[in-house]
Amino acid sequence: MRVKVLRCLVILSVFIFTVSCSKKEVKTYEQTVENGIRVTKNNGIPADSTFKIELKVVGFIDNENETDSVKFIEKSYQHNIDRKGNLYILDSKRSKIHKYNSDYQFISCFGGKGEGPGEFMTAGTICINQDTIYITDWYSKKIIKYDLEGNSLSLKLCDNIEKIPAYPKSFGDYFMSSSISSKTDPSIPGIVNMITVMSLYDDKLNYIKDLYKLTWEFDRTKDYDPTANGAVSANNDTELFLAEKSKDRYIISVLDNSGTKIREIRKQFARIRITDEESKKLAESGEKHNLKYKMTYKSSIKNLHIDKYGRLWVETPVANSDEKHFDVFKDDIFLNRITLNLEEGYRPQFIGNRILAVNEENNNIKIYEY
Repeated sequence: MRVKVLRCLVILSVFIFTVSCSKKEVKTYEQTVENGIRVTKNNGIPADSTFKIELKVVGFIDNENETDSVKFIEKSYQHNIDRKGNLYILDSKRSKIHKYNSDYQFISCFGGKGEGPGEFMTAGTICINQDTIYITDWYSKKIIKYDLEGNSLSLKLCDNIEKIPAYPKSFGDYFMSSSISSKTDPSIPGIVNMITVMSLYDDKLNYIKDLYKLTWEFDRTKDYDPTANGAVSANNDTELFLAEKSKDRYIISVLDNSGTKIREIRKQFARIRITDEESKKLAESGEKHNLKYKMTYKSSIKNLHIDKYGRLWVETPVANSDEKHFDVFKDDIFLNRITLNLEEGYRPQFIGNRILAVNEENNNIKIYEY
């Protein structure tokens, strides 16, 4: 009898130990404070391996088969959505803005190529803040304002082309704009000076200051990796997420709207070598501009996005795959890696509460909810 009791106790102890081990949480990140800044170090293990995204098509703009010259989009360049869910598409070739309702049915087309009222020549992006549409025209150094019906309201002239908000985006009560430019010096043949800058503007799009600036140079006569330098960013109303290009580091800085760094996100990353086919395509791309493009490793971070729930999406490469892979973070913690299974030729954009997939060849657009 005593032996049976002891055996039962042993079995019970083993069971309790097994259960307690199975319930032990796996540590996926560590948070420390460095120089007064919270640093979240993600080890690459998903905090929620069950997290996934379900895409549902809620709209389709069939530009490829459009026969109406008014509705036809020659180059679908930038997109935005207003508070009522209306979609606006900037046609960069025709300098037109196409408006669709929340069911993605065509409503109107406005703007036009020129320098007259409501016209523009070279637009950077389409920005919507409250009930106003903003278009920056580099060529004429001006910012055009429209109401949501497409009526031209006013324009703002910008004397300093270096301070013009080329790609304005709403940033709470402010605007921010990021751009990349190049300069050459005739006295130094072959050398190109590059500048990427992210700047803060007030509610009237007056320049306040630079939040971030990076400069570098390269020699046109030598091999050059176009992805070796620069930065990508995304923002919500109060924070700017910024990642400098790197081949072996995965680091995202979080800045407030004064440009002060307040947090840092890190994640483990192993270098990924470019394939022979990708190397060939890159070289051919460089030849079109008389440049010698050459790359050995891919950048750890390709792009950043903020979704409708405030989560950070980091587009990152995966070895032996050309699909769209995203690391999704919530409160700086890595949740899981997501693959967006879009048709070939479509690239995703996070616009308002939707994901737009744009085909750069035929300008067809699919709209998803998630």
